[in-house]
Amino acid sequence: MTVWISVKDRLPEATKNVLVYMERNAWRENGKRYRKKEIGIGWQINGHWHVDGVSEVIAFYWMPLPKPPKEK
Repeated sequence: MTVWISVKDRLPEATKNVLVYMERNAWRENGKRYRKKEIGIGWQINGHWHVDGVSEVIAFYWMPLPKPPKEK
């Protein structure tokens, strides 16, 4: 069983894709911005987190990606 790791305890290897529990910018239908917490696939470089298409990411926890399913 994989456990979430706090970014305060340690960071993953730079540029390695991991699951990230984060807070990010999101927009309502009326165009107003708000902060949304969610899980996504991202990576960090020198403590700065990146998730495709997401700006201003604040990461709280991360874990290694699970192994993909085996195809029959």
